[in-house]
Amino acid sequence: MNTLPSPLVSAMAIRARRMHHYLWHEVRDNWLTYPKDVQNELANAGWAPARPANLESGGPDVTNDSGEDYLYMVRQTIRYANTVLAKAGDPDYPKVEGWVEIPAPDDSEFPVPPVWYDPGEFPAINQFTARSKTDLTFHKHIEWWETSFKQPSFLQVVSLGLLGSSLHATLHDTVKRRWSAPPGGRRPEPGRDAPSIPVEWDDARYNYLGDFYSMQLNPIYWKFAGWVDDRIEEWKVAHGVFGSDFWKGKWMGKVPDAPAGAPDGVYERLDDPEVAKQHADEAERLLVVIGRSLAAGDAPPP
Repeated sequence: MNTLPSPLVSAMAIRARRMHHYLWHEVRDNWLTYPKDVQNELANAGWAPARPANLESGGPDVTNDSGEDYLYMVRQTIRYANTVLAKAGDPDYPKVEGWVEIPAPDDSEFPVPPVWYDPGEFPAINQFTARSKTDLTFHKHIEWWETSFKQPSFLQVVSLGLLGSSLHATLHDTVKRRWSAPPGGRRPEPGRDAPSIPVEWDDARYNYLGDFYSMQLNPIYWKFAGWVDDRIEEWKVAHGVFGSDFWKGKWMGKVPDAPAGAPDGVYERLDDPEVAKQHADEAERLLVVIGRSLAAGDAPPP
């Protein structure tokens, strides 16, 4: 099924969840490129990543278990989504179920949108998006990556952190570009293009797969997230791991401030409108700090 039930769309469309997911990716991907004053402000607000995902050069850090943070985020996000779906009771979409196999070019249920040109995007991203949509990329790269990430002989010799980092740097980035469709406009970057993200970008119809602010409203996000989650289980089998007490990396970003007795989960806490508003405002303030620093030339663009 290539649509999402409206209760899940509504839950993921709220500003606080959009902001949280956007800032989580932003700081873990780009932490080492920020000037010290920006790092200090983020750290003081509780947003210093426990394990930066990328090196200062931009390549993935495959040695620090930051890949576990990515996998843990995926699993916790699915857990929250399944709670929403259980309450919704939609018999056609009772829970998140990932692809068994990543769809081939001739798959009619998950067609690849055509290439388009975004004049506001970095040329390298436009080129990567175009390549990601080709049949050649599927047969030469996606199929090979998928086969490798499912091989017990591969899973037995990699750490969970290395698995997560490798998945994120290869399939994650390619899938989000391959199945992205023109968003109908370009969202302003806070601090660089605008003083804040205008509220019209919180419309549930904005589900552009290429934007961390909106990808969790896209059906493809959940099909791939479920596929990733299945790789965690296969890694556990390959290593003889049981239960859930095996994580080294569990950084989900700052846990929203909430009254006593609030649930532990990041997304669960954001069900409280007051908690959500405070969290969204703080996240946006920090995104503005980052954006102004980039606009001033203090760090390279992400």
